[in-house]
Amino acid sequence: MKTPKNWGTGTWFGIGGGVAAAGLLYWLNRRRTFHPGNQVEKEIWSLENQWKQALKNRDSEALKNLLSEDFTFITAQGEVLDRDKYIKRLRKMKPEEQYESLGLRNIGMRVFDKSAVVTGRMKAKLSGNGHPNKENMRYTRVYTRTVNGWKLVSGQGTRVE
Repeated sequence: MKTPKNWGTGTWFGIGGGVAAAGLLYWLNRRRTFHPGNQVEKEIWSLENQWKQALKNRDSEALKNLLSEDFTFITAQGEVLDRDKYIKRLRKMKPEEQYESLGLRNIGMRVFDKSAVVTGRMKAKLSGNGHPNKENMRYTRVYTRTVNGWKLVSGQGTRVE
């Protein structure tokens, strides 16, 4: 195959570069606000919102229903929590500690045959002991399809500035 005559010059590269840049901008913008497309994406997005509400409401029973029995979570400090420890940590929150707000953004979702990977950013504002606390995290969550529907099998959070 012959190299095009204009390879590396403004005409050839400019068109390809412009298309690549437009594609990148589209991809970046799409990740800002997530719009579920197919039925599976809608189901997973619903589970993400159920998880968020369970945290905000400190609803350990709702979390128990979302998490698989072999669920594993890796905290921002690198601690590995199984399902029981993850739920126990939520139960241990003091009554005055609560999520004032919890938002998910920059959502990315990849769905495979029996699994789905969700990445995103979580911004939370917690109150407690008179000291507001803000959390800004990047997260990854992995879901798997079971005979009882989709279950969250793994999660990980990393603090970001």
